[in-house]
Amino acid sequence: MKKIIFTLTALLTMVCGANASTTLWEGTDDGSDIFIAKEKLVAGATITLEFDWLGEDGAQFSSFYYNEGWTNIYNWQWVNNGETFSFSLTQDQIDAIPEQLGFKTNAVEKMTFKKISIDATSLTEWEGTDDGSDIFIDKSRLIAGAPITLEFNWLGEDGAQFSSFYYNEGWTNIYNWQWVNNSSTFTFWLTQTQIDAIPEQLGFKTHDTSKMTFKKISIFKPCVSVTIGSDKIATFSSDKDLDFSATGVTPYYVSAVATGTVTLTPATNATTWNYCGYILQGAEGTYDVPVTASATYPAATYLKGQASEGTVAASTTGTYHYIFAKNGSDIGFYKLTTDHTLAAHKAYLETETDIKPTDPGAPVLLFFDNSTTAINTVQERKSEEGIYYDLRGQRVQNPTKGLYIVNGRKVVMK
Repeated sequence: MKKIIFTLTALLTMVCGANASTTLWEGTDDGSDIFIAKEKLVAGATITLEFDWLGEDGAQFSSFYYNEGWTNIYNWQWVNNGETFSFSLTQDQIDAIPEQLGFKTNAVEKMTFKKISIDATSLTEWEGTDDGSDIFIDKSRLIAGAPITLEFNWLGEDGAQFSSFYYNEGWTNIYNWQWVNNSSTFTFWLTQTQIDAIPEQLGFKTHDTSKMTFKKISIFKPCVSVTIGSDKIATFSSDKDLDFSATGVTPYYVSAVATGTVTLTPATNATTWNYCGYILQGAEGTYDVPVTASATYPAATYLKGQASEGTVAASTTGTYHYIFAKNGSDIGFYKLTTDHTLAAHKAYLETETDIKPTDPGAPVLLFFDNSTTAINTVQERKSEEGIYYDLRGQRVQNPTKGLYIVNGRKVVMK
């Protein structure tokens, strides 16, 4: 595969790995039971309870559902004053809930509920103009128990019908001509057995396009919020397996190291493994990246992830640490000679050999290993503004014929 240099033109990006959160309930708790509809729950997603603390010590709460009697999930769970409480539900637990998940406090003079949220968000899987053709969503985008919400454009005054199906030696309907009232949405979810039966895609079709067409189809999924700044590149790590395939952001792992250079290879299926370090490249913006159960472990682990803020030790013989940073106009990995505090959800490079360039001011440069990207450029003479490096990362004052790095690109001097 061809190797190219990715051009860096701005300051280093800050990437955040905080969870994307959707509010399930928020208000003033008067001590009455609080209920969350079953269809808002997602297996494996973290549910976080926030409290108004009225007493000086902790208090208790109970989480339950009613199924021929109160069934407790957390029966009078103690929470310390000023803290929150987080938990998740399995699909079996969600399946056992008839309609609602409930919460109650033990002593309202000490603690009341303030907010209940879930680390999931509604991600658009399809949005556009429906001309009556069948609409398809890839099976890989589906999660057992994750609510699928259909939104409609209503053209008639009464309701209409839609069908949800997959093709498996003939059309197999999940919802066969389901009636939906005018000006409403429809939400349903699939079991793992139903998803396993889908060969490749889940389909949707309308019964009468003169009355109703599809507007948007979204799926409520556990997510992590990732923000990329104007630099469009940064190190990243998370405590969850993530799927970047539909975000436009490309995660890379370090597949090889050499003096003055590291080689970056796209992560398999654009997935990132929990606690491993990666470099993300993408447009400026904030992305809700869904959690996945099918992430691929990287072929190399030179980048070490950091889930929380901590200290990266200075390099020692046999263990060399490098931080992704900018020094003047040069950006890349710089060898640590003293301990360094690294922010949460970032990553650092660790090698058994010293790959620092011989030029003390030069960084370890990045080679993006991608056979589909641009080929090397050819230049006839030295740029007056460019700074030239050889492939070891050493600055060259008077380059002659050969291959060099200049202005973040590989060039050939004739």
